[in-house]
Amino acid sequence: MLAVGKDLKVTVDGSESDWKHLLDVHKPPHGEDDWFGLLFWPLLQAAAEIPTLRRVFPSTSVNSLVVFRDGQAWKAPVEERWPAVSVGSDGLYTVRSQAWSRDARDLLVTRDPGEAVRCLAGLIEGIIGETGQDSGR
Repeated sequence: MLAVGKDLKVTVDGSESDWKHLLDVHKPPHGEDDWFGLLFWPLLQAAAEIPTLRRVFPSTSVNSLVVFRDGQAWKAPVEERWPAVSVGSDGLYTVRSQAWSRDARDLLVTRDPGEAVRCLAGLIEGIIGETGQDSGR
């Protein structure tokens, strides 16, 4: 699971059950009128294949894929929230600088879910680094 120290550094050694649960919940079939499911599934599949993202905890919120150091990203102070990918009914995937922040910036807008998760993974790698240690962000 996750080891958290006094200085808020974290060691992430996997969250396989969280990813498996999210994949099971959102797997097809999706109804024709379920625009979110139809667009979220390819994003989720692409994200689940990236080792950096599999080292953190996934969640969904407000039509977005959110990842974090533990399963309670929504409880973190705004300055500690990580990037997220929002899914729009127009088929656009938007990588946002922070989840749920009014000050968040759009870092990438694309129709390619793979491109969106690669961007997200690069941002997360910058936060947790090669060792799995949170950089203090």
